[in-house]
Amino acid sequence: MENNITFIDTCIISQALQDNEIMKNLIRFIVENKCFCGITAKTLSELHKSNLLFNEFHKYLNVFPFFLIKPSKILISDEINKINSGVPIHVALANLRCSSVELENLTKEIVSIVDTEFPKGAKKIITDSMQDLKKNFPPKNGNKYVNSEIKTFCELLILQQLENHHPDLLAKIKKKEFNPLEFESLKSQVLIKFWKFYKSEDRKIRDSDVFDISMSSCFPYMDIIISEKNMVNDIKQIKREKFAFGNLKQVLTIKELKTAT
Repeated sequence: MENNITFIDTCIISQALQDNEIMKNLIRFIVENKCFCGITAKTLSELHKSNLLFNEFHKYLNVFPFFLIKPSKILISDEINKINSGVPIHVALANLRCSSVELENLTKEIVSIVDTEFPKGAKKIITDSMQDLKKNFPPKNGNKYVNSEIKTFCELLILQQLENHHPDLLAKIKKKEFNPLEFESLKSQVLIKFWKFYKSEDRKIRDSDVFDISMSSCFPYMDIIISEKNMVNDIKQIKREKFAFGNLKQVLTIKELKTAT
């Protein structure tokens, strides 16, 4: 049996490090499902804010296989390589089984990158733009979006993201015509954004949503996702509607970990 590539959200790791019962359930699940666990750069930088949690987390790195997940821009580059030449996509950027000194140095570098990617004031600009976009894309008939509208929404936003934020990568595509939906990482982000703010009229945009959407770029390349309730519900609905995540085996909340083992 091969390892299950598993995404674990920051909140899950943080709660497990502070609650023995949650940690037991998480460890049991990792062992029984042969999980190869991935975390984002943002997760590592958040854990680094607490010496106690960071040091405790390092103890588990020496026992369980954890890896750092590739950020969105690298995944987009990998997807272009796949479009051009069929190269398989691997989501792991670096193995985190290393000495405490190596982990500390790596984390300091990552914290600097995360701060550069989301400088002061950037989150508000992004959340404001999300809110404005919502006003400009109402459903044509009543309050319910049809599947064709969701597909169009994905295609338009993926192309917009590529043209506005990744023109250097876009120029590397050899095909004159390509399907924007081949960019699974961007499609994941767009769909999470759609389910958060378009399908749900009463859900308000928060600063933390910027990071939630960014981290979702890796979801299409996971076998298992363990996250907070709202994210899990969104992923399950997207998968149920067959827009994405067709290869995903399990999506779990922290409460579902116990019953899943």
